[in-house]
Amino acid sequence: MGGRSREAGAVRAEAFSSLILAWMDVSETGPYLAALVAPVAVWAGYRLVKLIPWRWLRILGWIGLGWGTFAGGLAVVALLIVETACRIHTAPTWSPSGRHVAILTFYAQGALGADYADVSVRRRWRPVAEHVFTSAGDAPLRDGDRHSPEVRWLSDSRLLIRHGGRHVAPNRCGNWIDGVEIVCVQQD
Repeated sequence: MGGRSREAGAVRAEAFSSLILAWMDVSETGPYLAALVAPVAVWAGYRLVKLIPWRWLRILGWIGLGWGTFAGGLAVVALLIVETACRIHTAPTWSPSGRHVAILTFYAQGALGADYADVSVRRRWRPVAEHVFTSAGDAPLRDGDRHSPEVRWLSDSRLLIRHGGRHVAPNRCGNWIDGVEIVCVQQD
């Protein structure tokens, strides 16, 4: 019985970690890391309030900091949850040599309009990705669904982006980014 529970726990842990890793690429963690600045600001505020010589004003400062911290923390958490819920990530597409990765992210607009897709490219060990293509897109709702745009590596230095041609934003098709040529083709 103990072996089964260990196996089930390992399967659950593996599924949970793959779910977390499927949410975002390391290049998309900026807003979440920026949210860590708030506790430093609160700490500095409490340190400054301690310097106020009048006790009644110091108490008011602590109460204000407490309520501000609570309200601000709720707002940041709510915004980050909504932002995460509106993104659909596909599996990263690695170049044949593994030196570059293409990241395809869909932003679900829901009732606000058409979903759109964003393609970014980064080197393997670089945490910041370059945006190379943005257009209206059809997000995959289940694994294995076809989606638009489609991203595929032709070689280590050529990335093919096939798109439907709807609402294509100015992009970097035909340009070289980090040693990768971006090739865009409109599919019929």
